[in-house]
This record gives sequence, C-alpha cells and structure tokens, in this order.
Amino acid sequence: MKTKPYNRRDLFKSFGASALLLHPILSSREGYAENAVKKRFFTMMTSSGVVQSNFWPKGNSASYDFTGTTLEVLSPFKSDLSLVKGLRNDYGPFDSHSGGAVSLLTGNWLNTDGCNKASCDFHAGDTFAKSASIDQMIAKYYSGKTAVSSLVLGLFPTSERPSKYISYDEAGKVVPLATNPYTVFNAIFKDIIQSCDSSKLDPAALAKIKSKRKSILDAINADLADAVKQVGLNAEEKAKLAFYQDSIRQIEATIDSAASSTAASCNGLKAFTTGPQIAVKAENYAAIAKLMMDLIVAAFQLDITRSATLVWSVGGGNGVPSTWETFNGQPIVESYHALTHHQADPVNFDPKLKILDEWHASQFAYLIGQLKASKEGSSTLLDNSLALWTSEIGEGSSHTSLNMPFVLAGKAGGAMKTGRYLQLPQTEHHGALVSILNAMGLATVKGIGRFPLAAPILLT
Repeated sequence: MKTKPYNRRDLFKSFGASALLLHPILSSREGYAENAVKKRFFTMMTSSGVVQSNFWPKGNSASYDFTGTTLEVLSPFKSDLSLVKGLRNDYGPFDSHSGGAVSLLTGNWLNTDGCNKASCDFHAGDTFAKSASIDQMIAKYYSGKTAVSSLVLGLFPTSERPSKYISYDEAGKVVPLATNPYTVFNAIFKDIIQSCDSSKLDPAALAKIKSKRKSILDAINADLADAVKQVGLNAEEKAKLAFYQDSIRQIEATIDSAASSTAASCNGLKAFTTGPQIAVKAENYAAIAKLMMDLIVAAFQLDITRSATLVWSVGGGNGVPSTWETFNGQPIVESYHALTHHQADPVNFDPKLKILDEWHASQFAYLIGQLKASKEGSSTLLDNSLALWTSEIGEGSSHTSLNMPFVLAGKAGGAMKTGRYLQLPQTEHHGALVSILNAMGLATVKGIGRFPLAAPILLT
C-alpha cells in the first residue's frame, strides 16, 4: 500500500483531534517527517530507601540472580535492566528526606534561603532547589515536540515540605504535583475534549455520554474513521490503533464511577472528565497508583509527553496504613513511615517493610511491562525509554545517603546498555544523572548540580 508521509502539524491541521491517535502510528513509517526515535524518561520515587539486605541481586556483576530478593519480580526484564549499586545521594547538612528529595534529580543541595536550621518551615511554591532537575531538563530539550512538556504526578501529598518534590525548573522552583487523576486525564486528552463538536455527535454517542457509559473516543469516532481511510492504515497499524483505543477505554473504566454527566452535549463530555479527587484512603492507594501509571504509559504511547515523574509519597513515607498488603495473613496496619523508621523494632517491622519493597518492585514491573508490550516499529516503547526507580536515601532507619536504590529499565533508543549489574565503590550519583541526560539526547551536558564536570559513568 502506498502511504503518504505526514508531520505532526499537517496531521492536526487535516484531521483535528483524531491526529492524537494517528500521529504515533504514522510516525514509524519510512519517510515520515518525524520518524526519528522518540525517547521518553520516567522516574518513580519511593521514599525512605529500601531494606538493603534484601534488595540487591545475589552474586556479582558477572553473574547475578534475583531469586529471593526484592527484585525477583523483575526477573523477566533482566535483559532490559541496568542495576547500579554504590551510588550516594549526598543531601548535605540538611534533613535527609528534604535534602535528599531536592538532590535526587538536581544533584544540588537544598536552597534554604538563609535558613541555617537543618529543618525549615517551607511553604508551597518556594524555590527549594538551586538548579533544574533532569526530568525538567529533558522536558525542555523536547519542548515544542509534544503537547504536554512533562507530567509531574504524586500520591498522598501529605505536606508542603521539600521532601514532597523532586521536579524543579531552571530557577530551582517546585514543579507542582498533579494528584487528581482527572486533571492528568484532561491534560493528556485535551485535544479530543476541547475539539468536541455537538453537531457531529450522533444520538447513540450522546446517549452513551448521558448514561455514563461513554468514552472521549465517541466524540471523534466519525472523524477518526474518515482519517483512517485517508491515510490508509495497514493491518499492523490498525492493530496498534485498536491497542491505543483499548488502553484509553480501560483508563476511563477506572475513573468513570467517580463522575457523572448531566448533559448530552460536549459540555457534558467535558464535565465527565472533571471530577472530584478519588478519596485518599489506604484502600484506594494501589488503584490510584495504577491509574497514574496507566496515564503515563498512554501519554508516552501517544507521544503527548516525553518526561514523567511519579512520587509515591512524601520523603519519610506517608502516614497511611498499607492494608492492601498482608503479613501472616493480616493487613499491614502500620504506616509506611513507621515501618521505614523502625529503629525500635526492626525484628517485627523489617519483614513487613520487605513486603512493601517487593510491592513497589511489582509496580515498577507493571509499568515497564506495559512499556514493553507497546510496539514502536521493530522496537518497543521500553526500548526507546529510560524508566528509573529510585529513592531519596538508601535506608530509612539510619537515613544513610549510601547505596540509594537505582534501577534503570530501557535502552533509550540504544544509547543505554542493559542486562548488567554495576557494583561501584561509594560514588556520587551525579555521573548517573549525566548518563541519563546524555542517553536521552542532551549530549553536550558534562555535569550537573554541584558537579560541573561528572563523567557519564553508565555510558562507559
């Protein structure tokens, strides 16, 4: 079949909101104006480190095994991973959680603006950092190529201290966390929502909207069908389109029940996508986390953004019982904070914390599994991405900055080697941050934060 190359601008001019689904499919065609590898970067930050004795693989760099460790659930992705032990997140003379969270992706110490105390009374919007975080540097590098520069998401934002934030702009100012899944959904699919034209909605689509069993896809079904005919999708491309549509419907099915729509119109459709935040309860935590990850994957699939972060709790942990997991058949009722700061009772708390470490690992496995299942030409979305799981410190009880968890998945389009376990002498993590930036396309970056020169230790 003869196919015509389109660039993103032409697609949106010709097909409107339907281009949101067509662009990532057509961009893999030979001759397409933007068919270079599109790299994405994701960071998952879980707070207060890990149980060090259980976390790392057994063996050495030449031969290692995940069996019986926190990372066992990642075994199917062994060839996609770069594990780095021995990195240190030096948080300076500050509170470990606040200082560590600020330094995590900036490589810079906390900006206290004259406050000499180890712990200060910070307020939302303050300039906590002294420089940009790598996710925002990547977002700026790809500025103009995507509809949304970055997704900065969070769960359980229980305070306004610096330990809540890991993303900072060039001025060192906080990039606020989006914690309402509706807000994120609207940001990703705004082109469809805002382009809705009631005159083009048939009665069946309107009925779906009014009855709450509806989809934003109903707003563009007719236009999308026409666009598909015009661009001439082959069987593989049609399958990919169906995959994207199914992904969107699954996300909608998760959030539908919390909203209602009162008008069979585009206003009704827009109202459906704006609802109250899902209640922040322990029983909802896992569901909200999965929804946020699904939204990130959808945004990556559709090339709506190339940078995303997800903060799982404020540094130091949250005060919510982890009742979605059990120990000896009973729900874990202690808060994550209490478990990670277990100096007084490690015998009883460590086994429970290991379970939660393993649950976090399973969540990371879920996300990278979704990325790997999404095809991009002869590669996968995971092949073209870098996904990082890390923490602001190495271990919660001691608050050490040593051996911070640092698990990378993906090849960044071939720039990052995988299938390896690096065991380094205690090393500042700046070189790892520079490695990520270089792999993501920022080839001229030679240093970051407190280190204007930092060798890209993961690319050697």
